[in-house]
Amino acid sequence: MNKKELEIENERFRYKGFKLISLELTDFTFFGNIKYDFVDKDDKQDKIYSTVIIGPNGTRKSLLFNLIIYIFKCISDLKGNKEIDYKKYQKGNFHLIYALENEIYEVIRNHSTDGKKHNQYGYSLMINKQHKEIKEFELPLTIIGNSINITDKFPFYKEKEFDRFQYLGIKYNPQSASTKSYIKKTIDYVSKLSFSESFLNGLKLITETFIGKNKTICISYKTVNYKRFYDGNLNTESLDEFFVDIEKRFKERQKTPPFKLNTYNGFKSKGGTELQTAVDYCNYLAKSTELIKIDGSSSKLLKFNLSIKEDLERLKLNGKSINTLYDLNLLYDPKIEIFGIAGDEYSLEDSSSGEHNLITSLIGLMATIKPDSLLLIDEPEISLHPNWQMKYVSFLKDVLASETYNTSHILIASHSHFIVSDLEGDSSKVIGLSKGKDIEVVPFEKNLNTFGWSAEEVLLKVFKVATSRNYYVAEKLGLMLDFIASEKSTNQTIKAKFIELELDKISGLTNEDPLKTVYDTIVKEYVS
Repeated sequence: MNKKELEIENERFRYKGFKLISLELTDFTFFGNIKYDFVDKDDKQDKIYSTVIIGPNGTRKSLLFNLIIYIFKCISDLKGNKEIDYKKYQKGNFHLIYALENEIYEVIRNHSTDGKKHNQYGYSLMINKQHKEIKEFELPLTIIGNSINITDKFPFYKEKEFDRFQYLGIKYNPQSASTKSYIKKTIDYVSKLSFSESFLNGLKLITETFIGKNKTICISYKTVNYKRFYDGNLNTESLDEFFVDIEKRFKERQKTPPFKLNTYNGFKSKGGTELQTAVDYCNYLAKSTELIKIDGSSSKLLKFNLSIKEDLERLKLNGKSINTLYDLNLLYDPKIEIFGIAGDEYSLEDSSSGEHNLITSLIGLMATIKPDSLLLIDEPEISLHPNWQMKYVSFLKDVLASETYNTSHILIASHSHFIVSDLEGDSSKVIGLSKGKDIEVVPFEKNLNTFGWSAEEVLLKVFKVATSRNYYVAEKLGLMLDFIASEKSTNQTIKAKFIELELDKISGLTNEDPLKTVYDTIVKEYVS
């Protein structure tokens, strides 16, 4: 084996599972010329890897996620011999490199387009530096787009268009969003989940951290018109009479019929199999003990405890029927709720928006992630208290700490310097972006470890900015003044101490900050 072959072999076995290694863009639409290195090559591979991309507005962080998804969809379309739509990204070239199960894949687009649809023209495909056919390419098992931002840039694809992509966000179409749709989407993902210890362990950590011991997270629905539809004698004929009557009444009033009527007619036009299954499930529920009485309500509660294997299996088994009944408005008000041993309960909707969004997001991520996945999380700091922003990455990695998840790669886009304050250098990477004439990558030291840093330390050490009333800076200046007053100080040792304390990196103190006077005096008298 020659030197080049040995280098390729070492590169292949450097990474565990899936890792997005780099993306280089040349004269590219919206981006210009830039290269993103998402992984430090010598980092550990024994836990899930995280890359935090941080920068101000206008640095295209969210659009970068859209582009990454687009490139993987191009690969998928090429594999399926489908045409590629270039309308959004017409101009420029890209070079994407990723690792998957000890193979290094490279996808290169080396042309601009006129915005029309093309096929494989202009693409170069390599595996371990050898040119290969697209049929030999493999993709991450799942690409997850997670955001609670109404302006996120994640695309909307139907499953048949790109089944690897799962959108876990607040929007239910490109123009509209709601918290309820986010909860329902999360519930749908959980209902497709096979039982796993990894999910239960993560759920236990979330529960104990946010809610307390002896409590559990449940999914619930409420019944509609219990006496009519849940008496144990429902059949497709009586269900049809109900919807025919609705159609008749709305026609007489010359009003637009409710959406559930169109949904019913859609199920009916397909042969009615789904309707029969839903009817059978209604009758099963009526004769079982699964419907729980709600004090002061004619509705009953259908509840699934996510910490119980049998409940997860029931939810998966009957998920399609539950969705059919929900679409027909025979079940409503899907919620993620907290139940205690004493019977007390509250909905996540009653908690703070930050806690609600974080718990819902974590449950959704655990329900959708698979081995060798790519997780794209956009602005997780929204509505999140600064204390939890500082803990977010480490807590997320604790929740996804099992062997099932640790072959995946997390990319996080953020504006918040708090998010960067708990990164372990050997399993994380920070990419800083700045905006001048073009978008540029800010160089950070390799294996940057911010674990346990304060927000002030992050601003000073990573971004070279000192905050007004910066207690970290004040502490450093105090140590500097103590050293100057000591008998050991000389001009030479004072300068050395100034650099040792990293005071030479301070550049952001304002004229209104009293620390600036102290700082300027030290520089003038002892350092200049």
